[in-house]
Amino acid sequence: EMNLMSPECVQRSLMRAYSPGSIRAWLRKEILESTAEGAQARREKLLDWLRAHIPLGYQDQAAPSDRMGSWVFDQCHDEGYRMTDAALNFLLCRMRILDASGVVRPGLLPERREPLREAKPAPERHAATQADLEEKPESGWGLDSMGGCRLS
Repeated sequence: EMNLMSPECVQRSLMRAYSPGSIRAWLRKEILESTAEGAQARREKLLDWLRAHIPLGYQDQAAPSDRMGSWVFDQCHDEGYRMTDAALNFLLCRMRILDASGVVRPGLLPERREPLREAKPAPERHAATQADLEEKPESGWGLDSMGGCRLS
């Protein structure tokens, strides 16, 4: 008898190994808290990404520099200047590494005013559940009506 691996078994094993918590832990160890050569440049790239992706509606009335500073330093970092799990979830969902679509209940979404454009095929990614995203709840992050992350 051949000793073949079941694709379903392999997928379940990978999903357990690459949970949102394990991905966040890897980012912390290898980039955010690392002293290895090149780690600082990678940290700066993550911060630049956060600066460029301030959620719509976040302190819209504030001056741009105040809005950006509040977003990056007050919302995305804790008192010890450690990037929060919520900020990492936001980053990973918006980069389409994690899929937060399982967090939204379809019946709660309002109808769209304009038709959806045909989506480009997305790479395989871990389907996050509400429990995955809330392993260590830190703030009122969630998803907005268009499927993007928001602060409450």
